[in-house]
Amino acid sequence: MTQRTILIVDDQAFVRQMMRRSLAGAYRILEAGDGMDAIRVMRDIEPDTGSFGGGTGLAESREPDGRIDCIVSDINMRPMNGLEFVRTIRAGGAAVSRDIPVIMLTSHTEKHLLATSIALDTNGYLIKPSSAKAVIERIEQVAGMPGPVKPESDYAALAIPELGASDLWSVSVALSHAMPPVSAADLAGGRVVRVKPSELKIDDRLAENLCTEDGVLVVPGLSRVTPALIAAIRDLSQHVTLQAQVAVFHG
Repeated sequence: MTQRTILIVDDQAFVRQMMRRSLAGAYRILEAGDGMDAIRVMRDIEPDTGSFGGGTGLAESREPDGRIDCIVSDINMRPMNGLEFVRTIRAGGAAVSRDIPVIMLTSHTEKHLLATSIALDTNGYLIKPSSAKAVIERIEQVAGMPGPVKPESDYAALAIPELGASDLWSVSVALSHAMPPVSAADLAGGRVVRVKPSELKIDDRLAENLCTEDGVLVVPGLSRVTPALIAAIRDLSQHVTLQAQVAVFHG
């Protein structure tokens, strides 16, 4: 069985070293020090030949197989932070596969950063410190997960919040983006149902915004529920309280 290749993106060499030691037995490990460096590592892999080009010095000692199966990335990095990095990939600006699975492994728990991560169709969100077992379990869960389905322009238009800022998406902001209220006729006719966020199914479509309990916008209305979104909501629920129910169109 071919060993999976994991790209670790973190600006702290010590963190990358610890991650390599923790995961090297299970995976082939590549490293990058920030988002821009990670894009160079990804571009250096030749999908057709499995060879590297110029290289960055961080990954040249690894024997590549021409494919990265999953990215585990920090958020707080310079000059390109983790959310900017993922946006560049999802928007097609990195000349690499847009649908590569991404897990955010970070100490940031601010709600607007969590919500932005979900909007970028990341496949998981783990809070540091996380055990090697937890990281491996999440990698195995998402490595074969279908990628994002939104157009490139949707990701390109997404504003990345400033790191270190307070939660910017307040109740008033969430309400300003609110979908029209679901009508009683819709509910009575069975076209829309209300479910717990944990009960969302693949291919459901949100009939309204999904927010945290205190009104931070997490997923905009009319979004299609994907496996990646379900995984991200599961992670998010461990750190914030989501609204009790959300209206969805089934199918």
